[in-house]
Amino acid sequence: MEALRATRAKGRLVVAALAAVTMLAAPLALLNSGAATAAATGRPPVSRPATAATLGPTQLVSSNAPVVPPTAAQLARHRSAVRHNLQVLGAARHRAALRHAAAVRRAARAAAAAGRTEHWRQAHHAASVRHNEALRAAARHRAAVARAARHRVAMHSATGVATWYAWHPGQCASPFLPHGTLITVTDLATHKTIQCLVTDTEAHNPGRVVDLSASCFEELASLSQGVIQVRITW
Repeated sequence: MEALRATRAKGRLVVAALAAVTMLAAPLALLNSGAATAAATGRPPVSRPATAATLGPTQLVSSNAPVVPPTAAQLARHRSAVRHNLQVLGAARHRAALRHAAAVRRAARAAAAAGRTEHWRQAHHAASVRHNEALRAAARHRAAVARAARHRVAMHSATGVATWYAWHPGQCASPFLPHGTLITVTDLATHKTIQCLVTDTEAHNPGRVVDLSASCFEELASLSQGVIQVRITW
């Protein structure tokens, strides 16, 4: 066993030595081949850098024809084309500015119309509010007048005889009401009603409540009747 192991170790050493000799001989062979090629062709050997060479700038050539300077006519046409393009561009900008100004004016008119509409709407709303408030106030006034009339009939009324005498039209005399009192006289037989103002005081007579002027009495009954049964309210 020991002899076999020694033989195997010697074989491995021989193989390693051969590999080292081969690696050292390869570069020398390449150098010799380059030198042989240079000797055969008469050219010096080409040295190859280890890294890739850096590429320089590339110039693109459109044509191999020589450059011909432009003629005067070509230059004139070029200048005319430039002026035309500038005019077209200026006209386009001018039209764009006009369209923008027109759009601004339209927007301003629309805003003004909206403002007028809003002002009219607010004014109409305020007028409607005032009208409704006036209607409610009128309704409250009528209700108050009705309540006052009912209160006046219930609390300030008297029933008795009415006579007439030569007095101012629309005025009357009362035995118990102060001057300046406006009373309503209702004929109990016909239910006709008149209003007269107390401006005189008559003597107290049992059962008599008012002494009317001739014009007031005629609105209720004939003067020849003399007396009528009435109800007065104030």
